[in-house]
Amino acid sequence: MEQGKVWLVGAGPGDAELLTQKAVRVLQEADVIVYDALVGQAILAKLPEEADKIYVGKRSSHHAMPQEEISQCLVRLAKQGKNVVRLKGGDPFLFGRGGEEIEELIRGGIDYEVVPGVTSALAVPAYNGIPVTHRDYCSSLHIITGHKRQGQPLRLDYEALCRMNGTLVFLMGVAAAPEICRGLIDAGMDPQMPAALLSQGTTAGQRRLVSNVSELPQRMQEEKLPTPAILVIGKVCALAEEFAWVEKLPLAGTKVVLTRPRQRMERLSKRFRALGAEVLELPSIRICPISETDRLQAALEQIEQYGWLVFTSPSGIDVFFERCLEYHFDIRRLSAIKIAVIGSGTARQLEQHGLYPDLIPQEEYSAAALGDALAKQAGAAEKILIARAEAGSPDLLARLQKDFIHPVDDIAIYRTEAVDRESENAGFDLTAMETLAEDERAVFVFTSASTVRGTVEKMTPDVRARMRVVCIGERTEEEARRYGIAAQVAEQADEDSLVEAVVFMDQMQIHKGRPENETGRTETEIHVYDFLDKLNVAYERIDHEPVETMEACQKIDKALEPAVVCKNLFLTNSREDQYYLLMMPGDKKFRSSEVARQIESTRLSFASAEKMQEYLEIMPGAVSVMGLMNDQEHHVELLVDEELLEYEQLGCHPCVNTSSLRLWTKDVLEKFVPATGHSFQTVHIAN
Repeated sequence: MEQGKVWLVGAGPGDAELLTQKAVRVLQEADVIVYDALVGQAILAKLPEEADKIYVGKRSSHHAMPQEEISQCLVRLAKQGKNVVRLKGGDPFLFGRGGEEIEELIRGGIDYEVVPGVTSALAVPAYNGIPVTHRDYCSSLHIITGHKRQGQPLRLDYEALCRMNGTLVFLMGVAAAPEICRGLIDAGMDPQMPAALLSQGTTAGQRRLVSNVSELPQRMQEEKLPTPAILVIGKVCALAEEFAWVEKLPLAGTKVVLTRPRQRMERLSKRFRALGAEVLELPSIRICPISETDRLQAALEQIEQYGWLVFTSPSGIDVFFERCLEYHFDIRRLSAIKIAVIGSGTARQLEQHGLYPDLIPQEEYSAAALGDALAKQAGAAEKILIARAEAGSPDLLARLQKDFIHPVDDIAIYRTEAVDRESENAGFDLTAMETLAEDERAVFVFTSASTVRGTVEKMTPDVRARMRVVCIGERTEEEARRYGIAAQVAEQADEDSLVEAVVFMDQMQIHKGRPENETGRTETEIHVYDFLDKLNVAYERIDHEPVETMEACQKIDKALEPAVVCKNLFLTNSREDQYYLLMMPGDKKFRSSEVARQIESTRLSFASAEKMQEYLEIMPGAVSVMGLMNDQEHHVELLVDEELLEYEQLGCHPCVNTSSLRLWTKDVLEKFVPATGHSFQTVHIAN
């Protein structure tokens, strides 16, 4: 058996775009990838599906595999004839124990190469606006390990470090930071010397804490930034706020999870990364050409009989032309045929083959719209060839045959299959996917109903309910809703609108549940979250400025879609001895007499702000059904417009007008309202 080879590859600090070109090439050629805990999620998601992956991660005091066994594992795999990549965070030779592994490879007679990586000692400060050298501040840089053996002090020459008067970067130094800062001060460093802790640099979780060497340990105790993190000490740390640039990008701090087939990822990934997002490429489906049928080949042999050729996806175009190549079909025979496509993305893919569509729906990109447009354009005698997915939308044929029976050959040329995450995506088994789904920074992007199913089918309902999701169109959103997921929908079924929807969601960030930091929030608002949590009612939250204009209202309404945003009116009868809270869709007009007649009341009018405060503990501008929890003596009756019952979700304020909630309608009316001791009466309000 021919012996294999080992490549020691540096993965960089986490940002997938900091992976070197050589590293990308070597990874694509690997049979086995042995990776550690510091390899970024975005890089793990891009590892080739066909390679075997072995996790050997080491975190402080927790080793999946001892170093000696890792080195022996590399030798063993290479002797089995495998091309092995040892993938390490940062650079393999900078405190990465790469030298020890090479010694073992030499003893085993194994060929090897080293692919350097971008070290976090340089990249993470740069991403935080800290230049590790600056002619006005320092003339040297020192990279030091902060790792120490358990129970032993660090063996550092603090006096020498102080004398150098340069920038000090400590890797793996979080646990030892108090000892390091104290040692430097005792050795003569100015206690006011700027210092920074940089957490999860170059990823969506990037955070920094800038202080000085005397105060930093206490600040670290208070803020508890997560690892991995590096410690930077030196005058250049004072430049962080002025030079910071990452947080100015539109999607900084956001993880965008793409779920479409891998061959369709690249273009969309680049767009999101350019906006500052950390992109995780986690295809939930793969495209599988259907080769067991000769229907397409038969159609191509008689292609001149067709007047129209129809494509409903970019993947369909790719498979079609792959089949043309396989069948030795001369595409010049398509010259007399008109081509219809479902949208701009499919048109763009068609252009890659030197062809341009004759028909694209104008109003919306959907199977129904394509069917309507084609039915108007196609002549009665023109035969239509549709080349699409096996589970294509029935709307296309239904609309196409609505008024006239056009002759159609609808040929399935590919099917989609779910990706087995357990075996093909390193570090992304079901547990990891559910953790990602609950991450407030993560936005899942779905481009088809099958990507929804492939991603969430095995997740628990509670996890699904907490996901942040953007869908490319209504059919995809319907599938998400079937799994209990509330999703934003792109204005158009194309990539431009999809990107805009993610940016909008990030700007109007939707949080799952109560705020982590409750400082500055009113007791009334916190009481709402306590009440909902006690009932185990799921809710999402948007924080915003006080709503004072129609434009601001519309922006919040859009962010809360598909929930209906309620208009809540606090009313009283003419004798002012009975009070009502009326919930109705925000776009309806209130007619006093119409409601009064149905509840057999005297004339209704708006009740005073004083009574609103007394009974519901709410000020005008924040009226909400949530106020009923404060009406313990049941002075207020709840009226609900029957149209609200048709909506699965509704939006309301948590008794303040600086936040808005999205809740399931059923939870509000069947859990929350009864828990307050109230019931409700439905009324009919005409449009």
